[in-house]
Amino acid sequence: MDAMWEAIFTALILLPFASAALLLAGWRGWFRFSALTAMTSWPTGVRPVDLPLAILIFYASQIILVSILAAVGFSIVAPAAPGVVGQQATAGFDSLTYAGGIMLAQLGGFLPVAVLLGWRVTRCEEGVRNFGLRGDRLGRDVAWGLAALLWVFPVLLLVTALVSILGFALGFPPPSEVGHEMLIALRGSDSPLAIAMMLASAIVIAPVTEEILFRGLAQSALRGALPMRIVLLLSAGIFTVVHVGAAAPHTLPALFVLGLTLGWVYERSGSLVPGIVAHAGFNAVNVALTLWMV
Repeated sequence: MDAMWEAIFTALILLPFASAALLLAGWRGWFRFSALTAMTSWPTGVRPVDLPLAILIFYASQIILVSILAAVGFSIVAPAAPGVVGQQATAGFDSLTYAGGIMLAQLGGFLPVAVLLGWRVTRCEEGVRNFGLRGDRLGRDVAWGLAALLWVFPVLLLVTALVSILGFALGFPPPSEVGHEMLIALRGSDSPLAIAMMLASAIVIAPVTEEILFRGLAQSALRGALPMRIVLLLSAGIFTVVHVGAAAPHTLPALFVLGLTLGWVYERSGSLVPGIVAHAGFNAVNVALTLWMV
């Protein structure tokens, strides 16, 4: 019951901040999909067929990598799945092996897809500049990302609190205060090297690779075949589904809202940089809160 009242109190505290953020968005007309639909899509060279091809390459490369690692005796024991109050890493969990395995899985799945994306981009006239990767607009793009993070963070916290309250009402067990598999591993690790590797994975590797994959590739591919409203919803949905298992169930609606926001920022800014900055900031805040609770 204490956890339920804590969630209700959190929701009440966050409500004015989230409401202010939503009112600001409505006043500025940020929710009008027509404003995005009317924008001229910049050519990225990515085609609709590249999305299923990228998914196939991504998972096939990860399966091959895990099989090779298992063949040489390198097995990854994941921490306990998040979702239950007081959840700790499972017995036999080795944080250094886990951190190394996560980094290998991230890079092993991303690099083959990056080759496909790079091949498409090089066939386009301005190459990576069409993804907003330009030095002359870096300051503006970083400001975009920080503003998006400040806007969406109270909304995400409110969504998570409301989902937790709904879970209590439906009789589900109290959610854990740690909402991601890697945060559980980080919280229980006593290896400085493993902690450093997980910090790099969460704050640097994941934001860069995921924004390139979900926004740069998936969203660009969908944009060529579907209306913008559907593109943003599908892109956010794919982003959420990929986190199923690693993220606690009560955090998935907030991840969907985060995916929507990052997709919207990509379309409005014409650059991957703001999304990378906002994504990295979101992960960094969660890591900082996790370390603070230790």
